[in-house]
Amino acid sequence: MSPELSLSSKTCYDVIGVTETWLTPGVVDEAVALDGYALVRLDRDDGRRGGGVALYIKNKFAYTRLTVTKVYAGFEYLLVRITVNGIGVTVGVVYRPPSSDTTLFIESFENLLSDIIVDTDEIVILGDFNINLLDLHNKHCSLFHNMCDTLGIKQIINDPTRESASSSSLIDLILLFSRLDVHACGVKHELTISDHFLTYVQLKLSLPVHRPHYHTFRDFYNFDSDSFAVDLQSLPWHYIYFAHDINEKLFFNAFLMELFDTHAPFKTVCFRSLAHSTYLKSPFVVVAFCRSVAIARTKLQNTED
Repeated sequence: MSPELSLSSKTCYDVIGVTETWLTPGVVDEAVALDGYALVRLDRDDGRRGGGVALYIKNKFAYTRLTVTKVYAGFEYLLVRITVNGIGVTVGVVYRPPSSDTTLFIESFENLLSDIIVDTDEIVILGDFNINLLDLHNKHCSLFHNMCDTLGIKQIINDPTRESASSSSLIDLILLFSRLDVHACGVKHELTISDHFLTYVQLKLSLPVHRPHYHTFRDFYNFDSDSFAVDLQSLPWHYIYFAHDINEKLFFNAFLMELFDTHAPFKTVCFRSLAHSTYLKSPFVVVAFCRSVAIARTKLQNTED
């Protein structure tokens, strides 16, 4: 294993997302394994070079790979559901090739998010979107932000994730629900095997705190209809006929309310959620490790040779 890749296996990252793995079905998992992590991958199988996405998930987490039956065009993606102290977190990694239609991608990506957010507690999507969010005058940048706002999702990386001598861009993004508690996030520059910087987020996950909900209603549990009918007949109904105006007639309502208070008094009940709010003992950390993994490319080259 290369020294650069070994560094990533010694970190505290709970999930590592990789885009452009360049893996093919001929490359076995063992060739790109990280100690202590399970590997979930999606390779290109159409003969084209490049592409591919993968997730490394720490062995301490139970997870399920999500199968999406619909077709979402214009990008490559991989989704898993990870259970963290009873919380279902959908984690996804996305790669949009720069040659794909950006408008079509945004539309397809919005459709994908709309389908998965209704069935998850939390969501974290990371990857290489190839939409430069530093270019505020670009219409695709505005479309992407509008999509996020519509779905209640925020993009949390603000610094450039790719730099050259003449330009910088923010194309490696991390998306999550706006309500999520972000402990830390940002860009790291120390990895040298890629022309993209590493992006990361550290989350504090907790079950939603439900405040007590009080519901007041009339209690008919001990209601006796026969007794109620007798008392109802004993009300001074003649009062309605001798009242001079509507306001005096409405005063009769007081007799009715007193009768109901006697036979079906108001009762207030407190509904509470499950009592506890669970916090992780250590933050849940997700990192997007964009672009090539050195050992994967080395294995690929050896296979082609």
